[in-house]
Formats: sequence, structure tokens, C-alpha cells
Amino acid sequence: MTSLVAAVAALSFVAMGAFQASLAAGAPLGAHVLGGGHPGRLPARLRLFSGIAGVLLLGFAVVVLARARVISPPAEAAGWLAV
Repeated sequence: MTSLVAAVAALSFVAMGAFQASLAAGAPLGAHVLGGGHPGRLPARLRLFSGIAGVLLLGFAVVVLARARVISPPAEAAGWLAV
């Protein structure tokens, strides 16, 4: 059951991260975020913050999966890559 909940949570984080990445890439979805104050593409500063949010959300997905032991912890995997 824990694995299922972790997978659903991680999928949600990945979906939100993909949306933020699309905003950072310049998708004309500004009317759907921040109260619609920026129709079309977001300004460069907000696109930068969307990119940061996208990376953080993907990191959250990895943490949730690692804590639920669905995947091995990233530090352990990195150790194997070094070998």
C-alpha cells in the first residue's frame, strides 16, 4: 500500500514539475497561473522561478520514492556510479 501511495504522490510531483518546466520553456499558459496576471508567456524572471520549481518538484518525487523504498536512495545509486 505504501508503494502505491508513494507512486501516486511521485506521479503528481512529476506532473506538476512538467507543467512548471513547460512554463519555464515559454509555453503560453500564463493565463492559467498566478491569477492570470500574465496572459501568454511568463516574463523571464517568473520563467526562471518556474524552472527552479520544476527541478525541485522532480527532486521531491525522487525523495518520496526513495523513502518508500520503491527506488534505492540517490546517494547509494551515486556510489555505484562512481565504481
